Amino acid sequence: MKAVSRLTTFLPVLIKTSSTQNHHSAFITSIAVSHHHQNHLPNTITHRRHFHSSLPSLKASLHVPVEPTTPNTMSSKIPSPPFSYASANNNFLDLTELNTLITQNDTNRQGAYDLSSKIKSALVHARASFERNLPRDEREVLQTTLEVLIQQALQLQADGSDGKPTQTRLANLGFTFGDYVQHKAYAHFLQTGTLIPQSVLPSSLADEEYLSGIISLNQDVARYAIGRATERDVKSVLLARDLVSSVLDHLMKYDFRNGNLRRKYGE
Repeated sequence: MKAVSRLTTFLPVLIKTSSTQNHHSAFITSIAVSHHHQNHLPNTITHRRHFHSSLPSLKASLHVPVEPTTPNTMSSKIPSPPFSYASANNNFLDLTELNTLITQNDTNRQGAYDLSSKIKSALVHARASFERNLPRDEREVLQTTLEVLIQQALQLQADGSDGKPTQTRLANLGFTFGDYVQHKAYAHFLQTGTLIPQSVLPSSLADEEYLSGIISLNQDVARYAIGRATERDVKSVLLARDLVSSVLDHLMKYDFRNGNLRRKYGE
């Protein structure tokens, strides 16, 4: 009983002491945890203060001189005085003449397209006139109209001393002149059975335009030979065959580069 009474006497003291120790342990543990997080959290205020404190020493170790930006230093890096594109009058660039030239070129090009369309229409009518064997007066009128249009087209550009064009044809006139040579060569063949000489054609026509028309002539002569063969016209068929063979043998000597003549020859 004495032991129980002593235990009862000291029990409140033990309980109080135990709670006090637990409280102190929790306090110490919270301090340790707080210190642990404070040492390991990245990008904290402590690290930032340390960085800013070391920044002056870092700047001092670089020793990079910084020049002040002034109007004088900036102007020395650009052309001074500024470039001035002067015309013949020593003024600033005058685009009036250039604009006039561009407008004139566009007008000439459009006129060449229109003239080329008229020539192609005249070629169709002139070809049909002698294929259908129309009256001579009608054929002459159509041929005269065609020749007038051709002369107008040839005068659009200046010619060289040898009579050949000095520049590339406007628009598609180069192809149109080739069609004209083809028409003239076919008509000449129907009348004489021979190849048209280049001297018979206008001297302003280029060599390439003449060759282009002669290459296309082979298709017309081949179609003519088939038509005459259905009529049992052996002589005309042999005449057409000999002409085409002679032209192809002559063209074999040329070294055609990539272009219109090369494509026509390949066809």
